[in-house]
Amino acid sequence: MHLAHLSRPLTFAGQQLPSGTYYIEDHNIGTMMAACGSDGSVRLDADTPVLPAIDGTLLVVRCGGFGDLLWLNAIYERLAAQGVTVHHACFPHYAPVLQGYVQSVASYPVDTADFSRFPVVWLENAIEGKPCVNGEHPADRLCRIFGLEPQAKKAAYKVTPEEQEWALDRWPRNHRQRVCVQLSSSSPLKSYPHLPKVLALLNRDGIELVLVGDNRGRVQQVPEGVLDGTQEDFTIRQSLALMSKCDAVLGADSVFIHAAHALDIPSVGLFGPFDGASYMAGYKGFSIQGDLACSPCHWHGRESYAPAGQPCAVDGICHALQRTSPDFVALRVRHALAL
Repeated sequence: MHLAHLSRPLTFAGQQLPSGTYYIEDHNIGTMMAACGSDGSVRLDADTPVLPAIDGTLLVVRCGGFGDLLWLNAIYERLAAQGVTVHHACFPHYAPVLQGYVQSVASYPVDTADFSRFPVVWLENAIEGKPCVNGEHPADRLCRIFGLEPQAKKAAYKVTPEEQEWALDRWPRNHRQRVCVQLSSSSPLKSYPHLPKVLALLNRDGIELVLVGDNRGRVQQVPEGVLDGTQEDFTIRQSLALMSKCDAVLGADSVFIHAAHALDIPSVGLFGPFDGASYMAGYKGFSIQGDLACSPCHWHGRESYAPAGQPCAVDGICHALQRTSPDFVALRVRHALAL
């Protein structure tokens, strides 16, 4: 973590930052300095770790990662029971999933004028820096950081009564089974390219489908009778409300399979770079691992340590995940519906 002193206003990550001093992590400070150019308007202090004191009130910084935030919600519930007040800092896009679990959500980068009086728990790269393997779950690692005993590997998320009512009005329930499908992840490396075939197989079985997330051109022709939420102006909370009315969830290593776990909905997770057996340990449902020996490789796609000699380092696509059979994915979804 660094303290960045900004001497003039700057547009950063879709936000207008006024001049001031900010907590910011290494990857983002590079982006900020590139945005300013060489005009000297950003000055850095030396690396400035702030050790947490879990007592009273604290600020937690995790600027993204929907799955991480859902696991943190469960930790925040436990801290609240101990009388700890939590403020969380993240990019505004991620803030809605924290609703009901924290005292407030601050925009990241964090203005130290607002939060310098609080001890800081810095979670950037807490998981990405050393990916979970061999059955370790991210929730267990986060518990250790907060000095808590690991408990159930549980994410936490609440759909409000108003959101439930909206979902039922938008998608009236009938007798057919329903599956929520997240079409893509934030990273192309974690996105499965053969979802159109899977959708066709499930649609042929008479299963109702709702598509959520960003289509990004992956599904050119949506099967008839499918609720295509990717073409609607749904918020993340509305999409999760629609998901809550489904019998199973299919998705990449991203928000929807982890929210499904929080709401006790069976899910099928598609994993290539990361270890699905570890990340879905304790989940109701199934993890599907990429069908090549290189999977999992734990490459995020944005660091410099691309797997040597592998085509993914050139085209940014997980070829192990590409090799996974659509028929097998559809079969696992049918199994999840039977749970």
